[in-house]
Amino acid sequence: MMTISFSRLSSERGFFSSEFSLINFRTALLKMMKLLLLVCAIFAVTSADFTRKNAAEIKAAREACWDELHLSDNFRESMKKYEYPDDAAIHQAIKCTGLKLGVWCEHEGYHRTDLITQFGEDAAPIFDKCLSKRTDYDSVEKWAWHDWKCFVDNGLKDHYKKVEN
Repeated sequence: MMTISFSRLSSERGFFSSEFSLINFRTALLKMMKLLLLVCAIFAVTSADFTRKNAAEIKAAREACWDELHLSDNFRESMKKYEYPDDAAIHQAIKCTGLKLGVWCEHEGYHRTDLITQFGEDAAPIFDKCLSKRTDYDSVEKWAWHDWKCFVDNGLKDHYKKVEN
């Protein structure tokens, strides 16, 4: 019968020696550091997609949409007073502005995290209450209008005024 001495095996192969363990530790540490850097880089790229817009950028986006859509002066004045009648032209203007500002897309609707970046964490309950699904509406324009009107009717107007000033 053959017996194996573990102490002899470990000393011959260096299996439990400090040199072998140190090399494995360094290799593992380097791999973990590379993984951590990769995760940080991915997070930085995905977090950097949206930047908060200033008042001039918001106004430029809004007015560009109004001009592109040939929005009437009456509708422009209504929107400046935070009044959003249920009309196809208003629906299109709201969708267009959301797209230009980068807070809305036709597949997901308004992007909650981007809205919070733009308007602040204290506006999050408004978004939670108002964000809806595309399937609830017959057009993406009506969907954009409905959610935006809900935001404004539930207090976003005050946050929006802070951004505009």
